[in-house]
Amino acid sequence: MVDFLQFVVNGMMIGGVYALIALGIVLICKSSAIFNFAVGEMTMVGAFLMWTFFDVLGLPFFVSIALTLIGSGFLGFIMQRLAIQPLIGQPLLSAMLVTLGLSYICLLYTSDAADDLLCVDLGGRRIIKKKITHIGI
Repeated sequence: MVDFLQFVVNGMMIGGVYALIALGIVLICKSSAIFNFAVGEMTMVGAFLMWTFFDVLGLPFFVSIALTLIGSGFLGFIMQRLAIQPLIGQPLLSAMLVTLGLSYICLLYTSDAADDLLCVDLGGRRIIKKKITHIGI
């Protein structure tokens, strides 16, 4: 019974995160009439910022949350001002391609951080586990 309650609480928490992401997608799409392909990556950047502040730098939990909110908000503001706002009145395809480009830029930070998490030390050399699986395939 304890396991069942734990699964219910975990499911509710994960569902809440999914609901917030879905609300963000709908809000952006309805307000700008552009589907932003970078929403998932922006969420992932926020998660990696929190991990960096809390786990890597060892800052207190609430300080990490505050810095994550400030950093994510600043990143969203910069992306909107430099990439999205100049596209007002431009063809829809160009705006969608810019959001795909922003998505790729966000992946650069998160993939480097994820690769650091997924490394194996072999003989004093760091090898990324992903590359080991590529060799196996």
